[in-house]
Amino acid sequence: RRIGLDVMPIPTRHHPLALGDVAGFRAAFACNAAGIQSVRGVDDIGLRGDPELLERLHEALDTQPWQPLPGTATAAG
Repeated sequence: RRIGLDVMPIPTRHHPLALGDVAGFRAAFACNAAGIQSVRGVDDIGLRGDPELLERLHEALDTQPWQPLPGTATAAG
């Protein structure tokens, strides 16, 4: 779900990628239950990163409350 990205708003696209596409990216990010992390590279393709965008992604995440995983009693955070 991209609710936090829509609130900011931060534009997104969702489509399949080939490894060769990554060379044209300025940055990439991974998001999971541990939070948001910059991706430093994919295979031998390095990425510069974008600290300002990473900060905006953290701000977007902060707009949404943590939700418990199914089968757990409380939410993390």
